[in-house]
Amino acid sequence: MSSSCIDQPLEIVATDGARLDGRLYLPASGRPAAALYLGHAMMVDIRTLDRPRGEGLASVLASNGIAVAAVNFRGHTLAGPRAARGFDWSYDDLVSLDMPAIAAHLENMFPDVPRFIGGHSLAGHVSLAAAASGTIPRPSGWVGLASNVWGRRYEPSLLRWTAKRALIEAFGAVTAIEGRFNSRRFGMGPAAESRSYVADLRRFGRTGRWTSRDGSADYAALARRLDVPILSVTGANDRWFGDTASVRAFVEGVGSRRTHVEISDRGPARATHMGIVINPAFRDDWRRVAEWILSNR
Repeated sequence: MSSSCIDQPLEIVATDGARLDGRLYLPASGRPAAALYLGHAMMVDIRTLDRPRGEGLASVLASNGIAVAAVNFRGHTLAGPRAARGFDWSYDDLVSLDMPAIAAHLENMFPDVPRFIGGHSLAGHVSLAAAASGTIPRPSGWVGLASNVWGRRYEPSLLRWTAKRALIEAFGAVTAIEGRFNSRRFGMGPAAESRSYVADLRRFGRTGRWTSRDGSADYAALARRLDVPILSVTGANDRWFGDTASVRAFVEGVGSRRTHVEISDRGPARATHMGIVINPAFRDDWRRVAEWILSNR
């Protein structure tokens, strides 16, 4: 573990009783200058956010003066329950139940410092939806790492969108048959995804609208009015899940104070969807994320 940060367990309970586990990373030097909720991507958990442990993304951010709360969404917690055992949840559960619990916990721990939200892929747009719809208080800023919602309006390439639509439908079809998406079987990660959650992603792709299930919250429309600093980071070799063109199109609809950074390959280290958060070759890029947070307090 890095001597410049402290790492300790974290547990948060949502209003419906769901228990969310995680890790809290604190600067060893003293009081943090800012706090950040940092969430994980789909099909994985927070272990991707500090790899290798003590030297990964979360530890680097903490070593640069930022308190980092890395929290697992429901269905991704290390102790369970999980979709593999029949547990079901929706996208709205993450927005309206998990994020308010996480934001409240962050405020209780760090009431006197600026609090930022964001994360990798899934957690990026879930936290953005929560802030835009008002299920959490207005943050000091948002950090999205390869984060975007798949929808036709966000995909400049018709060819790539055709392939993405086919992938979304296959994702949904497999889930409908088995009752969950067993990501481990396809070598895509350790955390299975639930039927309701996958149905929501399928709905986004089919309708082209990023909304709550009942349609009462249009996250895309609400995000346009979210006037906070926005940092969007992509990898130059992220070809599908968070390709730069699609992420840029997504983030252009968020607020008005936007910064976009594309991470390039560093020697043999490829700036892929997972690579930009798990490969320590990108440590200097992670430090730049910390610098952006501190400059936007």
